[in-house]
Amino acid sequence: MIRVFKWNSVVLYGLAAMFLVIGILGVMWQAPLGTEFGCGCLIIVCFLAASRLYKVYIKQLKKYRDLLRNSDVERIDYRIYSSRNIRGKSYKLEFYINGEKFIVPVAKSQCRGNKMKQYYLKPLYKKNGEFKDFRIYMDKCDAWDKERNYMREVKEFDEQNRKQQNI
Repeated sequence: MIRVFKWNSVVLYGLAAMFLVIGILGVMWQAPLGTEFGCGCLIIVCFLAASRLYKVYIKQLKKYRDLLRNSDVERIDYRIYSSRNIRGKSYKLEFYINGEKFIVPVAKSQCRGNKMKQYYLKPLYKKNGEFKDFRIYMDKCDAWDKERNYMREVKEFDEQNRKQQNI
């Protein structure tokens, strides 16, 4: 779930390096100035995007490491907050760690199948005990029903709060 940021930053750093090599070869072979300028712009764009993604990865990793440092959490239950069908199925998951609420977007391809209608996150740890990433388990066939039921519960809760405020 978190490692996606790291993988994307590595790919963008690789593209920046490739454009750098192309730019150097263009200078050596006396290519037109437009080619060198285009490679320079692409290097800057790829490098800035990669560094931003890597900073997001480090920030999230530190946040979750601080929260999971002293706790022996084996499983974190979550709710499906919302879902979208743009370029594949994606969900927003809502979960709590030590009382703090988190809403995280996740693609369906990142989730592992679970046929027992259980929805949970399993924290992965390094050998030295530091947090590394989450593994997401979900019943993919039943996920739409779970989201619909959760949204209905949220609406009912909001209606009850409004009725209590009106009384």
